[in-house]
Amino acid sequence: MSPENLKYLLVGILVFGFLVRKTLGFLNVKNPIPPIPDTLSEYLNLSKLEESKAYQKENFRFTLLAGIFSFVFTFLFIALGWFGAIDSWVAGFGFPPLLKSLVFFWIDLHRIGSFELAF
Repeated sequence: MSPENLKYLLVGILVFGFLVRKTLGFLNVKNPIPPIPDTLSEYLNLSKLEESKAYQKENFRFTLLAGIFSFVFTFLFIALGWFGAIDSWVAGFGFPPLLKSLVFFWIDLHRIGSFELAF
């Protein structure tokens, strides 16, 4: 498998996973509150369920925005070859393979964490 095909496969998996996650989240938020069964009516309060559903909708909107931002950033990292550039940059320091891998993943974790702090 050529590197270009592998890149397209990785981007396809990334897009598919993002779409499935967001579609399932949307379907979960879209569902109405079902009626409370008689056996649980003494334990559940309808007003609390409605409050929980409103919170779930707001949380979905927020995570959708944060997820789109993170997805676009990760997509750009893969599509534009920035991971390869970081790998080449780290390799230039002459670290042994294990330390080179640790430094690469440390940089990647900081890439992820720096954008999660904004949200």
